[in-house]
Amino acid sequence: MASVREQILELTKQLYPKGRSFGFFKGSFLEAIHKGLSYVEAQAYNDALSVINNSLLPDNDGFTLEDALIWEEKLGINIGTGTTLEDRKKAILRKWNFPGEVSARQHRLFIQNQLNLAGFDVVIYENRFLNTDTNKLESLSSESVLSFQHGEFEHGELEHGEFQAGILANYVDKERDLTFNIGSNFRSTFFIASSEFGSIDGLGVTTMNLTSTSESKIAEIPQERESEFRELLLKLKPAQTVALLFVKYI
Repeated sequence: MASVREQILELTKQLYPKGRSFGFFKGSFLEAIHKGLSYVEAQAYNDALSVINNSLLPDNDGFTLEDALIWEEKLGINIGTGTTLEDRKKAILRKWNFPGEVSARQHRLFIQNQLNLAGFDVVIYENRFLNTDTNKLESLSSESVLSFQHGEFEHGELEHGEFQAGILANYVDKERDLTFNIGSNFRSTFFIASSEFGSIDGLGVTTMNLTSTSESKIAEIPQERESEFRELLLKLKPAQTVALLFVKYI
């Protein structure tokens, strides 16, 4: 099969008139000129093809770290140092496709799907639990739902004494959200945890999983992606809601 350069040279030859004054034959001066030009033209074609096939979308093995950096800057994606190229490609693809044609963009499943597409293995649970004593729905504090006593984790891995759920209300910087006062009403909160945390029925009522261990209920996110995770969730969640994070950064 002829190379790209040879194909370009042949196509150029066909554009010339057939008269003797336009002699485009092997060894001619005209052929020598276009033979030289064909190298540059072939390079331009291959570069353009590379952009279309490799650099335009992060859906192939030819998409490089340099390509990822360019798209992250254009799309405003906050990537932590050490994040793998595969996770970066997932985040770029998610941003490219957002928001699509989905109307229910504040539904927990849409937000969860967006987090999953970005490479975060988490599940969103509504803060709606059935009180079996009163047969009424109620919203609970994170302390009421899940607390960890000293001994369930290796000493030093988590804060001594008790694990505290993280809070995401208004800021990417978790330190600025530490003083956020949720108040005594938790109806505007929701939980983010692992799939072992519990189950959710068709009405959005959460049921805790009583058979799984406390540690397995915690979702794990790479430490270098913490800011990226919080920034993405902050953009996705309804502004008036607060996320209670049962998340461990590893």
